[in-house]
Amino acid sequence: MLVKNNTARIIGINSQGEKSVKVLPGDNPAVEITAKMAKLDHVKELIEKGDLVSVTKATEQKAKVSEEPKD
Repeated sequence: MLVKNNTARIIGINSQGEKSVKVLPGDNPAVEITAKMAKLDHVKELIEKGDLVSVTKATEQKAKVSEEPKD
């Protein structure tokens, strides 16, 4: 699952036996989290509150294209 951070702070996601993931705020690229991480209560709560937003690769690509300067 790809997620973006809608807050003004770094969100760290830790899951036992997996490498921790930091989701940077602002205009940073989406970060891939594992299915195990997505099932964590903390992550579910952040998604429900809107602090983390699930995005698709297509959505991420559209955002990159729209940000490119036009000549």
